[in-house]
Amino acid sequence: RITRKQLNKEQQQRNNLLKQLQRILTQQHQRLSLLDKNQKELESTIKKLNHQISFRSIHFQQLQGKLKWPIKGRITSSFNSRIGKSELRTTGVSIKAPSGTPVHAIAPGQVVFSNWLMGYGNLLIISHGNGYITLYGHNQSIVKKAGDWVKKDEIIATIGDTDGQKKSSLYFA
Repeated sequence: RITRKQLNKEQQQRNNLLKQLQRILTQQHQRLSLLDKNQKELESTIKKLNHQISFRSIHFQQLQGKLKWPIKGRITSSFNSRIGKSELRTTGVSIKAPSGTPVHAIAPGQVVFSNWLMGYGNLLIISHGNGYITLYGHNQSIVKKAGDWVKKDEIIATIGDTDGQKKSSLYFA
């Protein structure tokens, strides 16, 4: 037989559990909203940069399948992976490597962005001409500044954990 006291205790436990679940859902919703906002900010930044970029250099599309990764490391998040249990998808890859690992440009081009950006930390964007760009985020330090020209394999940054990353990794897109 269940007493009223036991019933009240179970109801209180259930209410506490519901409150805890609501807090978790709210935190996840806020995180997804922030990720979505960060992605839109990056897209907006890229759109603005595309209007400023007018040079034509290499034929980037001819390098398809011949490009090296910007660092050696373990891929921890693949392109177009689902972020958590949301409908959001990654637009690049995350590559885990020790903090301070040098990051190399995968092709020649001009640095068009070299600054901190919410969600991407210290971010460097290189234009390779004809609308092709590469992004290198979560850097510990950035070696190049906007306007600099870089060569293939040139060191452009070092890996870090900027913007709240739990482990050092490079966001590459």
